[in-house]
Formats: sequence, C-alpha cells, structure tokens
Amino acid sequence: MYTKEEILKAFKRINWDYKISPEEMYSILKEDANYKGTLDKDWLYMKMLQNMRWNEIISILLESDWFIILGNRFIAGLFPKQRKEKYLNVRQLLLNNTISISR
Repeated sequence: MYTKEEILKAFKRINWDYKISPEEMYSILKEDANYKGTLDKDWLYMKMLQNMRWNEIISILLESDWFIILGNRFIAGLFPKQRKEKYLNVRQLLLNNTISISR
C-alpha cells in the first residue's frame, strides 16, 4: 500500500488536464468528497484507469475497491480498445475465470 506522499506524487503525475491539486484528489479518494460539484470518485477512478498501471492502482486502492473500479461502467469508458481488453482480462483473472487468447 502506498503512503499518502506516494499517492500524492502519483496523482500529481496523472493530473495534467484539470486544475485540481493532488491533495484535493486525495480527499476525493479518501473522503468520497466532490470537487466543485463536478469531479468525484467516479472521475478519479477513470483518471486512474486511463493513466496508471494496474500495480499502481492496487497500491493506492483498498482491495474492496478493485471490483468497483473494474466494473462495466468504468471499463466501458476506457480507450483505446487494448486498454479496455487489458482491464477485462484483469477482472477475469481476479474472478479466476479463463481468459481467451483469441481476442
């Protein structure tokens, strides 16, 4: 599990397109807060999926949140197609399902 400082550093690296501080992103994650009414935990989860490696994500999130972030509503919004397939495979592995190599 990442320390708060490591999480803030990771958030600073992925947040190049919004005027929100890593500390405010951390508040969204830990306190389920909203930032100015528009940026919420769903936004943060998508930002993480689009910009972080899986090993970073699982170092930040609690295990109970892994299946939330790997839910259909998040995976459906991913691009490119290869990223979407990657996270579908991660979800299948976590569920101990067989992965088709013919995709």
